[in-house]
Amino acid sequence: MTITETAPARADLPVFVADSTADRADWLAKRLPGVTGTEVSLLVGGGRSTWKRIYDEKRNGGESFQGNRATRRGHRREEHIAREVFRRYQIPASGLLFARHDNPRHLVTPDCLSLDHGPDHITIGAEIKSTVEDYSHAIPRKYADQIEWQLYVLGAERILFVWEPCDEHGQPLLPVTELEFGTHMRWIVPNETRRAQLIKTADEFLAWSDAGAPDISADLPDDVAEAVAQFAHWRAAKTEAEDGEKAAVAIIRAHIEADEEARESGFKASTEHGSISYSVTHGDEFDADAWAVAAPKAAAAFTRTKARYRKPKTSTTLKITPKKASK
Repeated sequence: MTITETAPARADLPVFVADSTADRADWLAKRLPGVTGTEVSLLVGGGRSTWKRIYDEKRNGGESFQGNRATRRGHRREEHIAREVFRRYQIPASGLLFARHDNPRHLVTPDCLSLDHGPDHITIGAEIKSTVEDYSHAIPRKYADQIEWQLYVLGAERILFVWEPCDEHGQPLLPVTELEFGTHMRWIVPNETRRAQLIKTADEFLAWSDAGAPDISADLPDDVAEAVAQFAHWRAAKTEAEDGEKAAVAIIRAHIEADEEARESGFKASTEHGSISYSVTHGDEFDADAWAVAAPKAAAAFTRTKARYRKPKTSTTLKITPKKASK
């Protein structure tokens, strides 16, 4: 059952399109002209074959994948988890399809949604998953992209990602009331860099579809074109991960630098997510600059002799450059 609410009159609110719980056929039909969160997460990491598959599915009237036992189990569990989300955070369940307020072809169907939440009247939502995998340390890229698309289309301030751990038979490993924030739930806020890439990908796909899906790379085999797309996808993910890692390291280093004992003698600590080991080793190394000042003739002779004893060297460079996201 879908819980709805009366939304305030705000210009940035998403536009209601269809209700999957009232008329699933209508909901499926109205998804076809646009790009949904699930689709954009596949398009951004996929190549020509992925784009063609999604294009063909839309031309044929909907998704070719009608679900399997695992997905059907997940949908059944979703209703129970949504009740717990509402109990804790007052975010109602939703089966409604929405379009971005300024782009009717950018679409999303959130699992839970509150368009007028709390005293600040913000938009928040929730994305629910049941899985045998462990998402406590990192959310898979495809789900992170789906959530980013929700944040963008809905104009939401944040989305709650909720995952329920299950065994190989799809049975939950703990009651929904014992799902822990920080382990099984976390708030996701907008990532403007990734959002720009998703919007660019969606718009390129729609333009390509409107043009009749012309051959994008006639000079490349499908598997090579797919590999280029995969490279671009993972390079973007790598860059984002490296930026996040650098920011985390900076915080850890600042903590160590602020402690004189740790700074001089080393430091060790551990948490539920990992450990820190900082060691200090004192030693010496050859100072070429000081040698050049103290014994300039010897240093110059060494440099000249080194230049005479060289051997041929062959190297190759392969550079693959992903398209930059438009700003």
